[in-house]
Amino acid sequence: MASLRFGGVGGSSDLQLADRVDALSLKEKGLAFPVMEMPPELLVEVFHFAVSGDKPINPLFFGKICREWRSLAFSSCQLWQDLDLILKIEYHAQFILFEEWIARVGCLPITISVADPFEVLRVDSKEDPLHACAQLINHIRSISPRISSLTLQRLPQTSLDLIARAEISPWSVLKELQVLSDTCGMRSQLPLDFSTATQLTTAIIRELYISHVTLPWSQLLDLRLDGVLPSEIREALERSTNLLRLHAVGIVDTLEEGVDAALTQSALQHLTLSAQRNFNFAWGCEPFNTIRLPGLQTLELEMGPKRPTANERGLRRLRIYPGILLSGCDLTELSIECAAILTPSFILCLAILPSLLHLRLLDNAWCQDERDDPSSLGPELMHAMTVTVERPAKLPYLESLIFKGSVVSFAPEVLVDFLESRWGTPGTQPLRSVVFRSAGEVWLVKEEHRAAFGHWRERGFEVEVQ
Repeated sequence: MASLRFGGVGGSSDLQLADRVDALSLKEKGLAFPVMEMPPELLVEVFHFAVSGDKPINPLFFGKICREWRSLAFSSCQLWQDLDLILKIEYHAQFILFEEWIARVGCLPITISVADPFEVLRVDSKEDPLHACAQLINHIRSISPRISSLTLQRLPQTSLDLIARAEISPWSVLKELQVLSDTCGMRSQLPLDFSTATQLTTAIIRELYISHVTLPWSQLLDLRLDGVLPSEIREALERSTNLLRLHAVGIVDTLEEGVDAALTQSALQHLTLSAQRNFNFAWGCEPFNTIRLPGLQTLELEMGPKRPTANERGLRRLRIYPGILLSGCDLTELSIECAAILTPSFILCLAILPSLLHLRLLDNAWCQDERDDPSSLGPELMHAMTVTVERPAKLPYLESLIFKGSVVSFAPEVLVDFLESRWGTPGTQPLRSVVFRSAGEVWLVKEEHRAAFGHWRERGFEVEVQ
């Protein structure tokens, strides 16, 4: 997909690129270069490759090489399907180029992104912001039936309200939607209506109440909520009955009282919950445990920005055992970061997850009960995963284990015993990779330990221990 960024970098804008008379004369300098003599259909493929990817070339550039390239590029509709509009003060000229760009797309679907980083649409702008927003709305309305992907980012609340009032429709081919509010955290007071997007499957909503965005919820397969209340996560799961993947990040904690009745969402396969900015994260406890997710396969929990310490006020302990037990799900991937984990409850959780293939534990602290301050991890967890004659292993199908950033109160011999129990006897062993980076007063990796790890590497296992 081609990408158009009005207002480029280093003082060179796309408008200047389109209007400059000092066009490149590369054809005269490169007649011997084979690319100049390529068949048109092959050259279009080269153009398409150049306008795609992470660092796309503006297709306007091809029009400055020679007449043949200009004619070929300007008549190749697929080069113009991606339009990235970054509003600037000279938006009148931008909208002229916008119209020309859209005309070159023909009848093909369009991917469009609109951003207002320079606050052109704000009320205190030197230009008339309502007029700028009205032009923007008219342009979007004129192509809404052909927009397959739409991103609205950093638009002020007044603009979102005007777009909501405009009742733009239909969204006949819209499949992906991103509505990303501005950095001031202002939330639209009128619902943005995308109910006519009968093909919509993916949505990203940031800093907006989900009640203020009307979506065909039952069609959604992928949903990301950024800056969201715990109650909104539950509301999204209740509405999105066929949702497969939910990523909720920047969760804003509230002191919500009471426990809601159990909610079942059977379709969800992947759930990510991330507090990111603080540790007051209610979704580690009761609210998560009131949701039944029998189809869940991947669970990712990021409880804060760093490993918890004993001085964290109001720190909640992670206890997901009830939710996992009552959901009856067959998790294959579990990742927990920056949490204060109740060790006994977590061991019980692993005991009911024989299906687990991948376990990631990063920068966590550990507690024996709710009253304990977060501290180091004892040997109980590794013992629970160690195979003995009397006790079969928890996580019998585990393929990879990553354990980083925690303080432990056991010596490397405990890890060696765990690996020996898994890899000591010949035969098929699901566990193939172990990464263990820790610290502690008695955690001291010696030469005999390194020799054991090297022996297992020679046998084809991946072992990294620090």
